[in-house]
Amino acid sequence: MYCFKNVLAMILATITLLSYVSCSRSPTSGNTHTNDDKKDEEQIVTNTYEKTTVRLGNKTNGIKILGVRNLDSKVAINADWTCSGIEFYADCEGTLVLNVMAESPCYYRAYVDGEPYMNCETPYFTVEENTNIKIENIERGTHLFRFVKATGYTLAKTAIRSITLCGLISQTAPKDNDLYLEFVGDSICCGWGVLPNAAGEYNGTYNCQDGTLAYPYLISTELGADYSITALSGQGLACGNPGMVLGYKYACYEKNSQTEYAFERKADAVIINIGTNDYSQRDKLSLTSDQFANIYEEFLRTVREKNGEDCKIILVFNVMNDTFAGAINLAVKRVGGKDAGYYTFKAERTTHERGNSHPSINENKKYAESIGAYIKEILDIK
Repeated sequence: MYCFKNVLAMILATITLLSYVSCSRSPTSGNTHTNDDKKDEEQIVTNTYEKTTVRLGNKTNGIKILGVRNLDSKVAINADWTCSGIEFYADCEGTLVLNVMAESPCYYRAYVDGEPYMNCETPYFTVEENTNIKIENIERGTHLFRFVKATGYTLAKTAIRSITLCGLISQTAPKDNDLYLEFVGDSICCGWGVLPNAAGEYNGTYNCQDGTLAYPYLISTELGADYSITALSGQGLACGNPGMVLGYKYACYEKNSQTEYAFERKADAVIINIGTNDYSQRDKLSLTSDQFANIYEEFLRTVREKNGEDCKIILVFNVMNDTFAGAINLAVKRVGGKDAGYYTFKAERTTHERGNSHPSINENKKYAESIGAYIKEILDIK
């Protein structure tokens, strides 16, 4: 009887040990994330890969907010502007689900370890109302996840509410980049019409729009910069609702027009491409060049006030039409020109290669190269 009890005890101990081994793992096994910098040990989270749901808010540990300009919330992360979203490390396997609310249909894109994630044969997830974005077949290990709202501000505002995964999110968020660029503009910066719809048309619907293919996002990616793309399709300084004069001052004017955006992080450079819609609607608005120069001058003073004296302010014009070029140059002269940190860049006019007035994917790449080179020159980036 005594021997039987000893044998039984040994069997139970062995089962317990095997059970423990099957649920645990080495902190580095299966780690597929690579980084040129030395990994922070806190980024690697050893866990038992149990199903976990993390409710999100602006202060959630481990989450980096993309787009910088963000309306504060305790119950979600608002992703309203073009290419806003989140980025985080997670030690997980299997399936990861991002829950997103949208007031109207829009596109999201996902990236795993820096590579675009394909949703079947498309890189896009259509988000509307209450939608789950699923990343499947994740290999066990630590990965870097990025979710980006490809559709612009004017078409849809969204709220990222939760992440469900088999594993744990790192408590250490991806680090902020040294360089922060803010882009201010209209539909050009939103990637308006870069994609064809089912009928082969290039227009402003959400399924024809992708800000990740427009020059602001391309430049930010190339320069390794954090970014904010404050762009209002169809609007300008003198036209639109709310229009850029008001829209610039708020994190999201439609959601909260009572509290102005704090501009806690100052931009190293603000790249402004505004005036396209003001010029095209000048007759309807009875807007003269002198009047636009006055409005533009006042806006430049606002941008300077919000971002400080060290910020370089670059004015891009001529992409789709004249853009009140003379008025822009006059406004820059009034605020002090290059000596005061203001610069102008006359872009090549679009060729309308698809019978569409907005830049194509190829043209956006060319703008990214030329405008990006100018930004590097001004900021002395080698």
